[in-house]
Amino acid sequence: MWRAIFAGLKKALRGAFGVGLFIITLPFRLFAPRMRPALPTVDVAAIKERMRGHAMKPAELVQSQVRDSVIAWSWISSSLLERQTRPFPSQLSKTMQGWLQGLTYKQLNLLKEAGSTGVFQHASGKKPIPFVPPVQVLKAVTVIYPPPPRVADPNGPRLIRQKA
Repeated sequence: MWRAIFAGLKKALRGAFGVGLFIITLPFRLFAPRMRPALPTVDVAAIKERMRGHAMKPAELVQSQVRDSVIAWSWISSSLLERQTRPFPSQLSKTMQGWLQGLTYKQLNLLKEAGSTGVFQHASGKKPIPFVPPVQVLKAVTVIYPPPPRVADPNGPRLIRQKA
């Protein structure tokens, strides 16, 4: 019997506090800015001018470039994280593959720091990244990745310094 009474009280309090919490947090949910992924701003007129004569519509071309830049940034990030050049995804365009295979470790790092938006802006020519060549087919380069940082063995001997 007591268990049923306490369960009823618990349910009533939870409902009352839930309504109170909803009312208190409502203005914050309505007017607070939300974190959304940054989408690149697209200059369709400039892309139309550059890509005259292509069979694709400008909107499709922009979507293709955005998709390519996101895939390229993902490939760059995973290659740098694993410290080895990964195979190119099949969805990546041949032009982008030819460009990525000719970039050095420092250039890949600059592109990774720029993010997918920065890769898109660099690829479209809107905002080039310094020290990174424009998107074109480059001669293949062997990327030399630095060795992973050495981690001290937690079970190994430790140096204990004593104050004199």
